[in-house]
Amino acid sequence: MKDTSAATTRSISRRPARAGSARRLLARDQIVPSPETGLQYRAGDFLGEGGFGQVYLARRLGRSSKVAELVCVKVSERMDGWLREAYFGQMLEGHPRAIQVYEAFPSIARGGDILYCLVLEYARHGDLRRSCVAPAGAGPRRRRAARSPASSRCWASSTAVRRFTAI
Repeated sequence: MKDTSAATTRSISRRPARAGSARRLLARDQIVPSPETGLQYRAGDFLGEGGFGQVYLARRLGRSSKVAELVCVKVSERMDGWLREAYFGQMLEGHPRAIQVYEAFPSIARGGDILYCLVLEYARHGDLRRSCVAPAGAGPRRRRAARSPASSRCWASSTAVRRFTAI
């Protein structure tokens, strides 16, 4: 058997990832404090769930010149995906086509469990793929426009962004 104690991209835990969990990790209006910056975030609408965990629209409480007032907070009970996403967020920091990761921190949940949180820029117009791909049933002109060089640049950047912001 391979030694998994040095693995950096796989979870050591044998617990399978939950698909379609009905349990919410954050309650509406729950305050999520960051031990890194001292900022707090008030959880709002639940936006979705995926392989990383759950995503909530949130509002920053307090003042900050670096973190937007309206953000997304991604929350997971698993550290492995959180580490990868935080790493890619740092690598793409300041890139004009990447969703910005404002901060990454662990937080203690109400039951005492650790929640791994990412605070991300809120993309109010949806993901890049949605705006770059022609909708089904679009005419030939619209399909050609969706394959234009500008669109392929958008698609390429959305692929990189989806790799670290996929929910």
